[in-house]
Amino acid sequence: MPIPSFTTPPGGSTAPPLELLDLAAQYVVARSVAVAAKLRVADHLADGPRSAEELAGLCGAHPRSLYRMLRLLAAAGIFAKTGDDRFSLTPLGDCLRADHPVSMGSFFRMLDGPAGRIAFEIGHTVRTGEPADQLVLGAELFEYLAKHPEDSADFDEAMTDLRKQFTGPILMAYDFSQFTTIVDIAGGQGFFLQCLLAGNPTVKGVLFDQPHVVEAGRAAMAEAGLAERCEVVSGDFFESVPAGADGYCLSWIIHDWNDERAIAILRSVRRAIAPNGRLLLIESVIPDDNQPDFSIIQEGFLMPIGGVERTGAEYSALLDAAGFRLEQIVPTLCPQSIVEAVPV
Repeated sequence: MPIPSFTTPPGGSTAPPLELLDLAAQYVVARSVAVAAKLRVADHLADGPRSAEELAGLCGAHPRSLYRMLRLLAAAGIFAKTGDDRFSLTPLGDCLRADHPVSMGSFFRMLDGPAGRIAFEIGHTVRTGEPADQLVLGAELFEYLAKHPEDSADFDEAMTDLRKQFTGPILMAYDFSQFTTIVDIAGGQGFFLQCLLAGNPTVKGVLFDQPHVVEAGRAAMAEAGLAERCEVVSGDFFESVPAGADGYCLSWIIHDWNDERAIAILRSVRRAIAPNGRLLLIESVIPDDNQPDFSIIQEGFLMPIGGVERTGAEYSALLDAAGFRLEQIVPTLCPQSIVEAVPV
């Protein structure tokens, strides 16, 4: 269900200036969706329509201002507005519910948090070449999250929900059963590794992340009945990672860092990996033909936090600098690919 044009009547043709104006409108819609997600409006509408005044009481919001924002979002198809000024869920808005099977609520809550505030300072990065996290937060994003549990929980839940969108296609595209033990580095709450282990009963896992993140993963593994096959370890991947496994996976991690720091992470893996091991980077790889691609759009979000999306050749050079050789790039039926490398 596409977001409708706000500048062109039905059946009319959109002139280029109005197309640009619609881009500005979509910016406002995206920001408003983030606020609605932070207020958990969709959760409060799960049982049926409510007025803005009712919702304001539940959300802790100003009734008239909330009404105006919801009217905007109803015009965009996120919610539906009835003649008695009550609002209800649409298929798009339904995906913001926390209990939706493929919820996007936590992702949009993240956009209303520190990561989103940094992303909107892309102009600072373009003008200076520097990340904007120090400008916005006074610290690097991940250092800030380690000291702010509520924001960190929103970020970790957002990463889990994104992994829910892409894990199935990734697991179908590659034979993970070849590994004896696979270490999921910075695996967050463990959703990807949980699915991998469930589908490959002979494989053991190690979930590795920062101390403030990893406990949620420990609980998730126990709840899934995988505690005996999955060790949970905390640490700093710039210093070291669990050693001796034949499989190491970093999913949506390397793209968060510039080349120098990405190489430092990869060198930690190089010191730890078994001689016959394989490293898997699950990332969106920029295509060589410069066609529109998720990776290029995503880089606009990553630039202000210091992240980099890369081409296949750039991943090859990065891996070479860390003591690996690129073996292959495996496409999947989602915007991510599997970049496979071996130690040299």
